Parts: sequence; structure tokens; C-alpha cells
Amino acid sequence: MNNNDYDLRQLQLEQLSVLDELKRVCSDNNLTFYLAYGSCLGAVRHSGFIPWDDDIDILMPVADYDKLMQLGNEFGSDFFLQNSFTDKGFPAAIARIRKNGTACIEEADLDLKCHQGIFIDIYPQYQYPDTFFQRVRIILASIFYRFLLANYAPKNHGKLINFLGKVLLRILSCGNREKKIEKYKKILRSYHNTKYVADLYGMDLTLTRVIKYKSEWFSTPRYVQFEGREMPIPTHAEEYLAERYGADYMEIPPIEKQHSYHRYAYVDFENEYKN
Repeated sequence: MNNNDYDLRQLQLEQLSVLDELKRVCSDNNLTFYLAYGSCLGAVRHSGFIPWDDDIDILMPVADYDKLMQLGNEFGSDFFLQNSFTDKGFPAAIARIRKNGTACIEEADLDLKCHQGIFIDIYPQYQYPDTFFQRVRIILASIFYRFLLANYAPKNHGKLINFLGKVLLRILSCGNREKKIEKYKKILRSYHNTKYVADLYGMDLTLTRVIKYKSEWFSTPRYVQFEGREMPIPTHAEEYLAERYGADYMEIPPIEKQHSYHRYAYVDFENEYKN
């Protein structure tokens, strides 16, 4: 099945059911989360999904994220809380809520031996320190942490990044891997009450740029309409979106740029990935 052989709207609705379950669990346990990235942009600009978007992204303050990681049993039987510790075959430094009885496999993940159900992404948001050397420390910790969890070099960021990744991974692989993972995980959580927060993942962290956001933009969640229900976005969502996407974030892009981010190799709404 190629990327065009599934019903995008049906996929969005399945993801929405996962989001509803996350909201229930977070509400029951007084945990804060925000719609993030394209999901936040969709909420502000479209009151729902960006019409061509194919995923849901969530941000959580790292303290609440860590609490959520202990609450896997509070999700209904249709759902699975996935991270690199609950599912050893999952190589990412983020978490996903997966829907049992479904499949949604990205091209890069075809060989992974882990739960591959329809999902939403949950990103921890870290306190970003104020001094240069502290920032270098936390950035390196985030990179080393991701490399050790994945245990392979990045595949989709060019040959140079792939080569450097292989070299770095070989260096990091010397010694006790699990001890190093815990070390870098602790560094990522070692700062508090800073002026800025950062996600240190994906587009927010490159070789040349770290996107940081004012902490005050992420205080009390603000509720807006998202696909007919109220969902939380950052307190100052407009500033957040302008920082990440530019001041023209409310403009609809031209048709040639209206495409999804993910490349799904296989989607099934009725059968497990194992089948």
C-alpha cells in the first residue's frame, strides 16, 4: 500500500479518538498538555486538522510527561502507551499513544519490531537554560540520548549527518549503554524555572539552529475548538506559531505545498500491524 491508498479523513478520525483518550487520562490526573506544531496551527487556523495533515502532535512539560509515562494502565483497552521502555523495539526519545487493532507504518519504520498501530506523538518539553555552556550541555545530551535509544544513525537528513551519526554512535557505544541513557535523560531534566523552554527534537534542533520559546507562552493552557471539541493550545499560541513557522503562519500555502509530512508505507484501519 502506498501513501495515497488510504482515506486521509478516516485516519484523522482514528487519530482524533486517540487524542480524546489522552485528554481523558490527562484530565483525570491533572496533567498539562498542548496541541503542538501542525496540530496547533490547525487549531488556530482551521479549528481542526490542517486539511492535508496526517498526524497529531502533543507537547507536555517534561515533569507531566514523566508522570504520564507511569500511567499506561489508565488507558482503555483499545490503546497502548508506547515509549522506548514500554516497547523495547521503539527507538525514539518521544512517546506515542497507539490504537490497538490498527496499523500505520512509516516507510522508515518498516523493519521495526514494535507496536505499529495508528498513533499520536507526544513530545516532552524541557526547560532551556540561560547560559551558553549550559545550553551546549543540554543540546549534546539530547543528541546523545536520541542516538543511544535509536542505536542507528539518522537516515533522512543527508549523507553528512548519516556519516557523522555513525561515527558518534560508535564512540557512544563504548561502555555501559543503559547507564549512559540514564545519564543523558537526567541532564535533560536538570534545569528549572528558566526563561525559555525547548523541544530539542525534529525541526526544532538542527546543526545550525535551536528554536526556543518563552516559558510564559506555555503557562495555563488555552482551550479552543478542534474538530468539534475543546482542546488545549499554548497560552500564547500566536507567538509560538510565529516563532516556529514565521509571521505569515495564518496564510494558506499554495496548492503545491499542501502535502503531508509523513510517508506512510502501510495503513490499515481494521487489522494489527502483525497481520
